[in-house]
Amino acid sequence: MPFVAAPVIIPDAIHPIFSKFAKSRTFSARQVQRAKIILLAADGLDNMQILNQVGL
Repeated sequence: MPFVAAPVIIPDAIHPIFSKFAKSRTFSARQVQRAKIILLAADGLDNMQILNQVGL
């Protein structure tokens, strides 16, 4: 049974900022990857689903 990512609650005002980071071509790959992980965890995905979508 996969572990569930820690619950992440992103305020509505911050969510668009993380979305912008996740799509950025100017930020470092590490920053983009972290933003994607945070967004997926906030959507309630478990760790294995996040791993598969982010490509870790």
